[in-house]
Amino acid sequence: MDNSITYDRFFYQLAQENYEICYGILNDQVNISRVENHILNSVIYIDMLYYTFTQTSVDDEICINLMKELLEELKNNVLISDNPIFFELQAVIEVKISQFMIYKELIGADYSISLDLNRRFETLLKKLSPLQNYELLPYKENLVCQITSLQNLVLAFKSLSTFNYMGTILALTQAHSNIQQWEKVFIHKKYSPMDSNNSKVNNNELHKYLLKVLHCLIAKATLYFQANLSSIHNMEILEFGDEYITSRRVCTKCAELKIHYLALMLDTKDFQAYKNFKEGGYKCLRQPLNVLQPDDRFLSVYENKWRPEELPSATKNALISTLEGEFSDLQLGKPNALSVQENNLDVHFHLAKVDASVYLVSAHAYAVRRPKNEKNEITEFINSLASQIKVFG
Repeated sequence: MDNSITYDRFFYQLAQENYEICYGILNDQVNISRVENHILNSVIYIDMLYYTFTQTSVDDEICINLMKELLEELKNNVLISDNPIFFELQAVIEVKISQFMIYKELIGADYSISLDLNRRFETLLKKLSPLQNYELLPYKENLVCQITSLQNLVLAFKSLSTFNYMGTILALTQAHSNIQQWEKVFIHKKYSPMDSNNSKVNNNELHKYLLKVLHCLIAKATLYFQANLSSIHNMEILEFGDEYITSRRVCTKCAELKIHYLALMLDTKDFQAYKNFKEGGYKCLRQPLNVLQPDDRFLSVYENKWRPEELPSATKNALISTLEGEFSDLQLGKPNALSVQENNLDVHFHLAKVDASVYLVSAHAYAVRRPKNEKNEITEFINSLASQIKVFG
């Protein structure tokens, strides 16, 4: 069989993650040299490591080091083979490992994403752009879809952090389009006769991760831009299952758990974020809106109140004072839970930093001590909400 046909079939199947078929193609070939066979087997192994993406595996240095070792071996074998297609293949693998490292960084990033990340995405895309071998095209384009998906998700995250409404909507729309393109072209659903739900989409951990980030960002947007999005007639388009806590679900959950007050507080020292929030998104104005420096340090950008008459009137001020008092610890990413006595009530505060300039705060007050299991449910809910708003980390 002609080698060019072998490469064409091989990289098409590799782009689909059909590793058994790839191994079968190599085993059927008698014209491929031992060096070329070793190169292609190494590429399959690197690809399998790449797609075993989970938060645990990406944080595992053993996985990273193994991929780098395989790349060094591949480079040596590429020089020996002196085949043009393998030089382009090497470039794709180098980009793939660089992308894998970015995933690792994001998992530990919290809300402090590197400012040069977009430049790094552009660098990776430029490295792939000149690669023209048609046999490698499916494998290369698969990676392009992944990079552009993550690039737009990060742009949406950065826009959300500064309350840039239009920037957020555009980036989320583009990220959704990128992920759909990846699904339609490169993740073919293959159903098992034993399980109608068995598909490549369900088994691709990287796809699950990108989709989770997308849904977390959309859920976060429903909190940050509640006023903008409340005019959308069909709010169901923003719902993604019970695990994503949107503004509607926060209201329902607070009533269920009897949380009297929950809010997202913006530190107005970040004046650009404050200005964007006050402008409320895109405005076609003949003159720029004059946003004055705020009088208060913290401004609630989202609030949910459940039976506010049961909460002492001074609670909100006490909560903000507590936020100011705990500011140093919160800056270090340490969430806090405090209890105080007020008007013969047990008042419980939860505080957490969830974005560059945004803090999640909550308060609930009761005349009698609440059972431990109810307190644990509240803590679990607050921690889950904080984690989703942070998105990464």
